[in-house]
Amino acid sequence: MADFEDKILCTAVTDDTRSEARLCAIQAIYQWQATEAAITHVLAEFLDGPVKSRKASKKVFEELFNGATSEQERFTGLIKAHLNEKWTFERLDSVMQALLLVATSELSHQPDTPVKVVINEYLTLSRAFFDESQVPFVNGILDKISRQIRPEEFV
Repeated sequence: MADFEDKILCTAVTDDTRSEARLCAIQAIYQWQATEAAITHVLAEFLDGPVKSRKASKKVFEELFNGATSEQERFTGLIKAHLNEKWTFERLDSVMQALLLVATSELSHQPDTPVKVVINEYLTLSRAFFDESQVPFVNGILDKISRQIRPEEFV
């Protein structure tokens, strides 16, 4: 497991700078939530480390990270609205929380990226963290959130 974690934390997983930025943002949000470190500290640490070593888009990473942290409460509310009493946000795995927050940030703050592309990217990324049985859950939540945030793309 350590080899996988080292690979996913330090080296490029794809050749796409935007996909790498998304992955870095998920990991940064996870670290921020897990350690309760200052947002500025986590941001600086990731810009200096994984974002640089993976050749991730700095601009995309910062937009996703800053959006997810500045609007965490709103995005958490959007996610919670599509969960049931059995599966609360707090009950979700911490990585799942981070992935959904970053995806919601992108849906909200990256209107030039089509919804289908955003959802597909996060479904692919979910496979890096979870087994295949979790992918439909991610798809269902992101589909509902995207219809709420960008209804014009579903007309």
